[in-house]
Amino acid sequence: MPGQDLDWDMDLLLKGVGGLMKDHKIEAIISLDDYDVEKAAFLRENLRIPGMGQTTGRYFRDKLAMRMRAKDAGIRVPPFAPLFNNEEINRFADTVQAPWVLKPRSEASANGIIKVHTKGDLWKHIDELGENRIYYLVEQFKPGDVYHADGLQLGGKTLFLTVSKYLTTPMEISQGGGIFRSANIEYGSEDDKAIKKVNEAIMNAFGLQHGASHTEFIKCREDGEIYFLETASRVGGAHLAEMVEAATDINLWEEWAKIENAVAKKRKIHPTQGSQKLRRNRTHPFQISAP
Repeated sequence: MPGQDLDWDMDLLLKGVGGLMKDHKIEAIISLDDYDVEKAAFLRENLRIPGMGQTTGRYFRDKLAMRMRAKDAGIRVPPFAPLFNNEEINRFADTVQAPWVLKPRSEASANGIIKVHTKGDLWKHIDELGENRIYYLVEQFKPGDVYHADGLQLGGKTLFLTVSKYLTTPMEISQGGGIFRSANIEYGSEDDKAIKKVNEAIMNAFGLQHGASHTEFIKCREDGEIYFLETASRVGGAHLAEMVEAATDINLWEEWAKIENAVAKKRKIHPTQGSQKLRRNRTHPFQISAP
């Protein structure tokens, strides 16, 4: 398709896939990265193919939709505001302590994030955005350790989930360079249990029925609380899948493929005992097999 990831001609995409369907039966449309989520949901809605629709898709793509949904569900999120209304922006800047971050609502990873420390700088950057301000939000920057939970869902239930901590965060890498690093946290630790509990609440509130998920949290240094940052209905990038497999013997891409294949073909999925490494580390001992 011509254009960049965010500006495809969706009508042209629909007609192209419609043309492909004349001679090929399509049973499932699967989005493998962030930029595909909206396109896949749009195609499913129009072609009436089962799977995540556009409303649910926004919860795994639009950072503003994520925060509003999480807040409505009682999940702790940093204070935030959309950039639609000037009065609301001023109220946020006057009542929420800086620093803040301006975040694109639909970019992947930490791309396009701007950190600001004063109300004047905030308005300077908003003015520079012009009409594109509607595609951003402002959020309080919470200092702390950033974690990610990588899991597999089936029938709205978590089959597998492992929690890790960024040793160098995506935001630090995108703004200052360096080597991206992450590592599993201690299995069964208080942080492990707390993050898994919040992750379950997010999956329930957002409505992910089946597939892979990659969700990020921050443990704030100031109050010790776990805050939701963002989620995605995909396997984590930057070699996180390889790290998870080395730690747990679970290949997220392979198991996700088994889930999608079985769901599309309406086959049963049987959880089986995991490896000795999984049992030793007391993670969720599930593998997925589609007969």
